[in-house]
Amino acid sequence: MGDTMTDLVEATITGGARGFLGQCAVKGIDEARFIQMFIDAGKHISGYEYYKNEENNFRAQVFSEESMRSLARMMRSIDDYSWMDKLEQQLDVMLEGLEENNRQNCKRHFMEIITTSIRRMLPKKYDRFLLQDIDSVVIGMQNQMNGFVGEMHGLNLSIQLLLDDMERRKQEERQHIRQEGSENRESYIYKERATEAQKFFIPEWNLSNSNIEWEPKSLHEDRATDIEKLITLWQGERETDPGLYILTYDKCNELEVKTREVGLLQCHTFMESQKMFDFCFELVWRYERCMHIYSGYEYINIYTIWKAFESQTLDTENEERIEKWFDIGLALLRMNRESCKQSAWNEIYDTLHAKEPYCKQKVVLLRLEKLKWAYSQMDIPAMRVALGRCHPPKTNYEVRLQLLGMRVELDDAEAVIEDMKQLICEIRQEGIDQPEKYLYFASLQASALQLYSLCVQGVRDYNGEYEAHQEFINHIEDEIEYYKELFDWSEWKNRTENELLRWHVKSYEKKDAFALNRELRTIFGGTNGCADAYRFARLLDRLALPMHCGYVTLLGEWEHPWIEAVMEMNPLFGAQLLCKVSRGNTIETLVDRRYLSSLEIDDAKTIVLMLIRAFSKNMEEIEEREGTPGGLLARIITNVPELLIRFMSRCPQENQAESLLMLKALMENQALPVSFPMAQLSIGIMQQVSERVKAQMLDTMMQTKIVEHKTLHGHGDGMDIFAFYFKKLDIGVWKKVCRVTPDTISDLLVIPNEWGYVWQTKALRLGVLYDLDLLDEEQQKAYARLLWRFVSEDTGLPKMSNMYLYKFEMLPVEAVSIPVRSVKQWFLSQSLEAQFADEEGCKISMNGIPYLDELIVLCDHMESGYWSVDETEQLLYSIQGYWKILAGKLENARRDSVMWDEFTSRAWRMVQCLAALVKNSGNLSATKKNELHQMINEMQKFDISTKPLEILLEDGEKLQDRLVQDIRSANNELVAGALFAAFQHMQAHPDETSSQMLLDEVLNIFRYRKNPGVLSAAWTVHNLLYAKNSLMQGRNLETVDECLKMHAVALYGDLDSYVSFKEILSRRKACVAIAFQMSKIDEMKEADGVVCWKEIVGLEDEINEVKNEWVW
Repeated sequence: MGDTMTDLVEATITGGARGFLGQCAVKGIDEARFIQMFIDAGKHISGYEYYKNEENNFRAQVFSEESMRSLARMMRSIDDYSWMDKLEQQLDVMLEGLEENNRQNCKRHFMEIITTSIRRMLPKKYDRFLLQDIDSVVIGMQNQMNGFVGEMHGLNLSIQLLLDDMERRKQEERQHIRQEGSENRESYIYKERATEAQKFFIPEWNLSNSNIEWEPKSLHEDRATDIEKLITLWQGERETDPGLYILTYDKCNELEVKTREVGLLQCHTFMESQKMFDFCFELVWRYERCMHIYSGYEYINIYTIWKAFESQTLDTENEERIEKWFDIGLALLRMNRESCKQSAWNEIYDTLHAKEPYCKQKVVLLRLEKLKWAYSQMDIPAMRVALGRCHPPKTNYEVRLQLLGMRVELDDAEAVIEDMKQLICEIRQEGIDQPEKYLYFASLQASALQLYSLCVQGVRDYNGEYEAHQEFINHIEDEIEYYKELFDWSEWKNRTENELLRWHVKSYEKKDAFALNRELRTIFGGTNGCADAYRFARLLDRLALPMHCGYVTLLGEWEHPWIEAVMEMNPLFGAQLLCKVSRGNTIETLVDRRYLSSLEIDDAKTIVLMLIRAFSKNMEEIEEREGTPGGLLARIITNVPELLIRFMSRCPQENQAESLLMLKALMENQALPVSFPMAQLSIGIMQQVSERVKAQMLDTMMQTKIVEHKTLHGHGDGMDIFAFYFKKLDIGVWKKVCRVTPDTISDLLVIPNEWGYVWQTKALRLGVLYDLDLLDEEQQKAYARLLWRFVSEDTGLPKMSNMYLYKFEMLPVEAVSIPVRSVKQWFLSQSLEAQFADEEGCKISMNGIPYLDELIVLCDHMESGYWSVDETEQLLYSIQGYWKILAGKLENARRDSVMWDEFTSRAWRMVQCLAALVKNSGNLSATKKNELHQMINEMQKFDISTKPLEILLEDGEKLQDRLVQDIRSANNELVAGALFAAFQHMQAHPDETSSQMLLDEVLNIFRYRKNPGVLSAAWTVHNLLYAKNSLMQGRNLETVDECLKMHAVALYGDLDSYVSFKEILSRRKACVAIAFQMSKIDEMKEADGVVCWKEIVGLEDEINEVKNEWVW
């Protein structure tokens, strides 16, 4: 019975407290603090990441500051015991749209924060209420349950004693903190202040200005005097350093400003080596203390001094000097790690490793640096090996903290929590035991709390236990707040954020003189980098903080401008950070084509190889992954594919084979998560690899084990690379390089027992070999048996989902009549209307309409007359029937809407299909022509270009003026349609005068770079050359070559600065394609424009998509 009564009382107490909280908040908290409480809670919730980006964005809007202000004002108007219930109801409405689990977690977490905040703001009122509420509950129950009066009094007394004990413990804890400070043996460490603004006494660290200036003609003696003066000054300041683990933000800035090297490092050419070494050490110590970014000049001279002093470290028994030499070497290692300079890093590491016996106390730091090198290169197996070999002494708390941070990146966060707890306790005790170093240990503890907090939040959130541990998390945050004088994360973050804002404004502002007859010129320019961004990266390194743990992120959206600034100063260091970001749009925004084109070739090559090897070195890790996600492996799987797709555009040809081998290993890996973008990565890489490398690697890639990869929704994402292996139909001389062993072909010809992905992939790969003429007669027959082994009952064709239907007309077959009959039957039994039969509103087709796409491709590849007149009119009838439906949709669509764009896109595709059908058939009845004319008139009312169809239905000479009018138009769709029609006319009637006049119009657009139209005109010229059109000879070729020269100047200068960079690259690509086709004409091989673009293709800093247009 006692347990029953206890449960009843607890339930009543909980309900009463819940009801009281609302009244307590409304009446006891002023409006400003009340609103701020909601804003702070909202920031806390919106700061956490979920694996679905769209839900992150939605949650950020729901919990935005504006939204929280509105919610707070609404809740302040409610003054009754249903306050908490109404708050929950309002949250349910606001969060509608999130998936259930995410919604419930957000709501519970928000309610917990609000509840805790109210209790914190009004602790006495809340505790007093609990006691009063218990009394009233007990009295009420006594009236109803007289039989349990004695028992209830006992229970009431027990509860009161429990609450009294809780309050006493709180007081004791607060007293203990104060006592801990007052009982220290050194009174200068901690002093009671009249205000709470300062809890710790931090001795003032006075830094002096050196007042030493650089003079171009300074005498060696003067320089030597300056160096000796600085050594004495800086050594004195080093010895008076208060000893904080990390300096305050302001002190870091002051130390950097007051550390002026003024060209003294280069004095090593004439100064005595001992003096230069002492100066070098003092300089490096200060730079490391303020987390300075070294210049190339500083690195080279520091390295030279350090290397020159190497032999002298062994000639002395001065242990302090050896330690100094080791410290400089460790700084040099870190610099090379950040810049991904492996050979330099290896050389310095080997040098230090050889001297380990002379400086054993530094060995653990060298081991740690090796671990960090593996981390920077995303080599997880090497990280595990290095971690296993790093055994710091128990009292080396800094290294222990660093190792725990590395373990978090290895998905060991849950175990790290307990180790962090132990480490913090030991650091705290060490500060008590060594009061003379109390500031160091207390500041180290303050720094370690950052990693502890991130781990606890990340693990508890991932396990769905965040709300249950809210009080403990709040306690950690209180600890962080208490020690913020010794390390203030918020100040570092906010001050860095402000500097980033100033840098960003400065970077993107463009000043023009107001007066029309004046212009501004920069006479003296300085660096445009943001040193604070680099320093913040060093700060995270010192704190051993990963950028996320589980789904909890450290910086959220703030990581974008921070990494952008780092990338500008050090692209290689920035690339390392990009691999570890938590938000995909950071990569998409920062790594655009302009940035990629600006990279030095050596930097681009280093980054590409790092990304390729991030996969190739971690295949086993991917297969055996476990632990709390969010560590380095998760970032590799999430971020590296997108980065690799982008950076592959700068991958040198000599490294492209390695990218294919990496892709092969990924395709064979059955343990990839369903979220892995296998198809996108495959397409992205294959688009950047040259046809030459693909040809050389053909046999190796044909041997790739066939593994189907599934998406989150269960769909196959295992699109085989041979669906898009060679980009060009004609690979020219590289066809001779293609070799495939008989064993490879034999394995592919083994027919699977059942239909599925394996069979489809084999058929596809054999199709590539068939097109390359690599199958002998017997192998072709075997291929036909495999291809026609699984036939669809509906189409009578092989059940291939990744091959155009027209291909079946060209591939080997046992019965010749089957393909044409089956292919035609498929089209004649389908209808365009059926493609959109279930459409409600507007279904986005993404410019892909299978029925029309298949029909256009088939008409383009099959000989004229493939379709009979009756078959043609049946197909035309199907398309015309859907136009009536589409016209009605266009009538109701707004011209500037997504629906309008979608519907006009469908109509344009219909025009292209109609033109392809009419061109293939050649003969139409007068009635059908009239119907098509009527359809053309209707389409033109919606500004849909119909010229490709008109050119086939009307006399070209009569249509010429209207074509020219559309070509000169400012409407992009009309220009594209007119150029397409002009190409058709020039192809069909190259000898007519109208064709030459149209070509002149196309060349004028190309020459004068008219926009819209220049890109379409360029590809029109290319297509005429590719088709060996008889117009392309003599004077016309000379004109094209002149245009190529003009474009080379414009596209690599400032003449087209108003054009987007993506458009510039597209034009370069078209020009290379034209020049390549021209080079195949004997009289144009050495033409100036052709030679110019051939040289451009050889440039290392051009992107591969442009270079690959020059096929051989």
